[in-house]
Amino acid sequence: MTPSHPRALLLHGLGASPADLDVLDRALRAAGWETSAPALLAHDGRPAAPRYALDDYAAEFAATGPWDLVIGHSLGGCLATIRGAQSRRWAARMLLIEPVWRIRPEHIASVAAGQRADLDTSEADLAA
Repeated sequence: MTPSHPRALLLHGLGASPADLDVLDRALRAAGWETSAPALLAHDGRPAAPRYALDDYAAEFAATGPWDLVIGHSLGGCLATIRGAQSRRWAARMLLIEPVWRIRPEHIASVAAGQRADLDTSEADLAA
């Protein structure tokens, strides 16, 4: 049975949540799309995962689909790429926003430092 509405999967980035894609989610729904915007491993209240390999993140979406559209931001774009390469039928089309496919070795230390700094952000700082 074919769904009556096109289906879209929205995948957020590292350190983000489904709420970060809310503008896209609302726009798609207003245009008649059925959307799903799950939280990635250890994000948005999900417990810690035993591993954080990209294949582990992508495996969570193996049983989903097919999707008419997958929108992935940052890490979500990388995961969409991995999953799409594993199954051409998983997504009819993808929109990748700043996908992270590779971090150059000379940038790893600064990226890691930025991620650690984000972990130290207080609730008050975030609210401001």
